[in-house]
Amino acid sequence: MNVTFTYAHNMPPLHKKWFKETGDLPVDLASKLVTNSFGQAVVHTLTYLEWDGRFTACVGVELTPDNRHIRRSEFMLRGIPSKDPVQLRANNLWSTAGPDVLLTLTIPDGSAFHFSNGTLASDYIAGEDVRHHFTKDGDIITPTEWPAYGIGEIAVRAVCHLDKSSNVRGPCIKVTFLIMPHSYDEISGLGPHTLNPAWPGLRVLDTTCNLFPQHPSWKDPCCPLILLGSDYNLAPNLPEGREIRYHIAAVMKTAKRPTICNKQRSLAAKWAAAIRNVEELELDPLITWPAVPRHQPTTGEYLPFYNLVYCSNLSA
Repeated sequence: MNVTFTYAHNMPPLHKKWFKETGDLPVDLASKLVTNSFGQAVVHTLTYLEWDGRFTACVGVELTPDNRHIRRSEFMLRGIPSKDPVQLRANNLWSTAGPDVLLTLTIPDGSAFHFSNGTLASDYIAGEDVRHHFTKDGDIITPTEWPAYGIGEIAVRAVCHLDKSSNVRGPCIKVTFLIMPHSYDEISGLGPHTLNPAWPGLRVLDTTCNLFPQHPSWKDPCCPLILLGSDYNLAPNLPEGREIRYHIAAVMKTAKRPTICNKQRSLAAKWAAAIRNVEELELDPLITWPAVPRHQPTTGEYLPFYNLVYCSNLSA
């Protein structure tokens, strides 16, 4: 089968040379890609696949109860994005904070960022779940003292898209970590449009990571991690390759550039604009993931999922 790519918005696409797969996922490889969940089990699966532990991105597909089709795809991050804490002036977040108040924050492990909304922009993480503290002249400011110093609660998220170097050195993910000078509840109270990738934030860190896993028997940028819908002994099936490629593209094409602010004044202005209409802030990344045509319903027999090797990452 030949794959046809379609491009939108006149943005340069990820080059076709990185997409050489036209067949189905080999059964022996599929057995290694199975994970028990898209949570902690992913680390176990990646380790089984000889992951080196470095910050990485991956895509998982959840199958239907008969394991014949894909219900949804989900983007994921794993590993530590930076070993060094990030420090910024609190008055870049709150106009009421003094210039000598500093915020020190440690970016959480990639597994802390959940992409349950089906895009490459994560859900928000509440400040109490992120290691951070405020100081003035080297002294810690306790939470009970925050109001007196004009500071408050925070939330963080990650927004991802293809890095601009991807057509030269291969598909690579740029990850921008953003901080918001609002609590998780305050942001959630504004409604679901705050999940839009373009919702503004103050940049904490930019970094890049590769897609994992990759395998020579699957000639696309990454192999999907597989969350079975049923025990494979009861439903020995596997989606066709064209359906897998479509669902990977579906989640990867949701990428938008983050709306980055560097100062409190610009952040406040962009928030006001986002509340009015966040979609007006949306910008495509410099390189986009190519769209894959939607697969046609299968009329013949399904590809059997026979002879799956029982791996340590499978439940009994």
